[in-house]
Amino acid sequence: MLHKSSDTIATAENYLGKAPFCIVDLETSGLSPASCEITEIGVILVDENFDIVKEISHLTKIRYRLDARITQITGITNRMLETQGIALGDAHSQFREFIGDHPTFAHNAKFDNGFLTAADARFCSDEPTALHCSIPVFKHKKPGLPKYSLSFLSEHFGVSYSGSHRALRDCHITLACLRKMLGK
Repeated sequence: MLHKSSDTIATAENYLGKAPFCIVDLETSGLSPASCEITEIGVILVDENFDIVKEISHLTKIRYRLDARITQITGITNRMLETQGIALGDAHSQFREFIGDHPTFAHNAKFDNGFLTAADARFCSDEPTALHCSIPVFKHKKPGLPKYSLSFLSEHFGVSYSGSHRALRDCHITLACLRKMLGK
């Protein structure tokens, strides 16, 4: 379930720098939750001082071969998924347990939400994963930027974008941009 922008901004005002929250990112085998799969889940728990309390990251086993274009973007290979991946159901369960009832943000959450909604339905989660998109937070605090992509924001705030398109690294980049924007 993707929260409305107004709810996200209110949650950001109440949590960022005041209480723990999570940042999640997914890597996938393509763009469509109907025909593609989650290949990696990364999530960090951040405290009120913007320090990382703990983090998890899991590659997942997928049913189909990963397209070479996805490997080129992410660096994730079929061999990595076969040898290091865990079942998506296990990764999903650990992710849901990790976030608990903490507000959870994702950059461009509409994309992640589609895949998490499909996983929630597939693995019979009682409630859908509730996500806040960090883009409205950046737009609210830094209006008028020409773009709000993670690559643009990292350049704008002087945050290294190196290693992007891996789930945990993208969580760290999002956090670093939030820190810079909020002066933390």
